[in-house]
This record gives sequence, structure tokens and C-alpha cells, in this order.
Amino acid sequence: MDLLDPDTKEKIWRWDGFDSNLGNRNFVIHAILNTTFYGSDTRRLFAVNLETGATKWKIDTDWSIVSASNGALFYSSNESYYQPKAASLFKYDPVHDSHEVVFKIPAGGEWYNFLESCTSTYNENGEEILYFIQAAYRYDPFGDKTILYCYNNDTDEVLWLYATDNPMASSKPPIIDGDRVYFGTVHNMYCIEKATGALIWVEKRTRLDGYNSLYRLIDDKIIRISSEGYFKALNKMTGEVIYEHQYGTGYTDDMEYLNGRMYYADGSQLNIVDVATGERLYRWETKNKNVDEPAFINHVALDPERGVMYVSDWYYINCIKIPD
Repeated sequence: MDLLDPDTKEKIWRWDGFDSNLGNRNFVIHAILNTTFYGSDTRRLFAVNLETGATKWKIDTDWSIVSASNGALFYSSNESYYQPKAASLFKYDPVHDSHEVVFKIPAGGEWYNFLESCTSTYNENGEEILYFIQAAYRYDPFGDKTILYCYNNDTDEVLWLYATDNPMASSKPPIIDGDRVYFGTVHNMYCIEKATGALIWVEKRTRLDGYNSLYRLIDDKIIRISSEGYFKALNKMTGEVIYEHQYGTGYTDDMEYLNGRMYYADGSQLNIVDVATGERLYRWETKNKNVDEPAFINHVALDPERGVMYVSDWYYINCIKIPD
């Protein structure tokens, strides 16, 4: 992985902390906190100095989901993707350079357990309240479940949980907005009362396709993208569908928002959508359409100061002028 000067395209440093003996070398940057970025492959989590490219630390995880919230890093260690074992949620404090186990699901039973991304808040007593998701599946009898936890990290107490029999959507932390919590599964979108865990509304899929892991809260709308490429807006208060348009394939990374527009890469195309109306304003296709894997592989990075956006496919980093 290289860090480039955006004006000259010159390489500032190169980082290659991968173990070539591992089969999967796909690397994802999850968060940047101060002068450190945190990224992972499917087996390890790395902290890398953003100024020098030096590895500060690395730890072994297994299928870790990572999120940053309130200046801390939360990551999971799902001990085996293929065995019904324990799953743990960790918190890393960059100020004190400390790792702690926040919550653990013990080994045993028939479920294959995962702990998903976490959102951190503080109550009126200064206690840290965490919202995170347990996802699980089993083979015999076949089943799925996704459970939202509200957990007091200072008193080590589960305050409430909300359980569904929906498959996990994976990787996106719950959204906290006032007295409500929003989270999604493959099939549905949920709005939960923050104080009690009571259901306020649920929006259920109306087609055979499911949702991917993407959802964002923008003003009065929850924005989601389905596995068939439908760009959907829900009223955050009621869950009613405001609009829904099919713009892609559903093969998407994350969405970026700027000045009323949503930017996201979907398969071989980059879309810009007006969030207020749902109208697609811009569509740009990778120039590598004729290769075996023409898809963009990372989310769009916006640089408003320079008026450009960056997105990479399997072969090139593309620098594109942000349209007026």
C-alpha cells in the first residue's frame, strides 16, 4: 500500500505489512485517529503511523469487524468463521495505548457467533454506553439471528437487547440519533427506542433481494442500498419509503456524503445521487470494463479542497473532478 502526494502523485512511503503466506491479502482501512490509521486483512488488525508508514502494532484476529467511535477503536475477534466458538468485542484506547475486552460470548452451543461494529455514547452520569450487534447462524436446524445490545461498559451490565431472526447485514455500526437507535439486517431496517429497547418501527424488504451492510442517516432520511442496487430513502420518524431507484448492481463499498449528494461506487460504475430527490446526477464507468474483474474495489474518497474524488478499481487509482 502506498501513500501518494495528491498534487504530484509522488510516493511518500510504501507499507507492506502483509504476510505473503496468508491466502487473503485484501486490506481495508477502517479508521484514522490522529496520526494513525487502522486497517485489517481477514486475519490481523494493524496500526500504522500515517506520517512514516511504520507499523506501530499488529494483533491477530479472525474475521474482525472494526469501527471508531468517541476517539476509541472497537474491534471483534470471532474465533473461527467455521466453528461455533467464542466471539469477543475489544476496545483500543489510543491515548493510553491499551486494549481491553469489553464483551464476550463464550464458546459452546450450536451457534456460529460474531460481534459486529460498535457505537459508543455516554449517559448523564458519564458512564459509557455501547451499542453493538451479535450476529449468529446455525446449520441444524438452520437459522439466523441478529441481536442489538445496549451495554453499560462501566457497570458491566446489559441494559437491554432487541433480538430478530434476520441474517446479519454486517459491518455497519448502529446509528444513534436523539432518543432512537437505528440498525439494519439483510432483510429489514429497525428503529429502536434508546431508553428501553422497544421497537418503534421496522421496514421490511418487499422483493427477494436483501440489503447489503450500507446505511446512513442524512437529515430526515435513512439511506440504504439493496443487494440488487436499489437506492432507497426511508423517513427516519416513520420508516415509510420516500423513494427507491435501481442504479446499480448492489456490489458497493461505503457511501460518502457531501453538500446534499451521496457518492458511491457500485460494480463498474460510480454514482452521485441527490439525497433530497433520489435523482442520479452523475454516472461514471471504470475504463477497465473489458477485463475479468472491472469493479471498483473501495469507496469513493472526497477531497473538497481540491475539488476531486478518488476511487480505485483492480488496476488504477482514478482521480475525478467533482462535477458542479
